Amino acid sequence: MALAVAIRRMNGTVIYQHLTDGTNHINQNWMERKFNTVSYFERSSLGAWALEALSGETVDVHGLSKEDFIFVGGGFPIRLKTGEIVAVLTVSNLSHMDDHKFIVRVLAEYLGEKI
Repeated sequence: MALAVAIRRMNGTVIYQHLTDGTNHINQNWMERKFNTVSYFERSSLGAWALEALSGETVDVHGLSKEDFIFVGGGFPIRLKTGEIVAVLTVSNLSHMDDHKFIVRVLAEYLGEKI
């Protein structure tokens, strides 16, 4: 499976990144936009997508650039038990719903939770 994955601190510093064969700079751009969305709205990028679907609130309604932000799945906040977001996990190259499902599955496995 060709997949691009990144974990970044809230200040944008890359903690981990790997792009498998079959991914490229386009995936890098998608992950950048997903990171921006999660860090700005403090919710998953799929959550931002759902809000748009329900309310019609698009990126530009918030005065943000579509070149820098995107409302699709594949960006997920990493929170401490206190609720503080310390990092963002992004995935790119699957459908946006599958990007989100991949993250949920991997995090659930890591935490020993069943989904």
